[in-house]
Amino acid sequence: INKLIQDDAPWSYATDPNSQQRLQFVTFYTYETLRILGTLLQPVMPTKMKLVLDVLNVPEENRNWNGIGIGKGWDKGSEVKLNWNLLTEGRLFELVK
Repeated sequence: INKLIQDDAPWSYATDPNSQQRLQFVTFYTYETLRILGTLLQPVMPTKMKLVLDVLNVPEENRNWNGIGIGKGWDKGSEVKLNWNLLTEGRLFELVK
């Protein structure tokens, strides 16, 4: 995922109306990778992964083996809503401590 973000530099797509499809692609796979890794790593790092999944706004009922897989655990076409309150409160830095 790090390589995808570095190579694609999705921030450069945000202002280009012709690149919105690519921006959606990169954003989708970044979100899905973080969601799946957050779910898989819960047994090993429960506190940190709870915070990751909270920021991603993943419902509690989708934080299990049944929710693992690209596109599982949320309706196709629905908007992903991050929990910006956790990000703006500075809790994002708790993820890397």
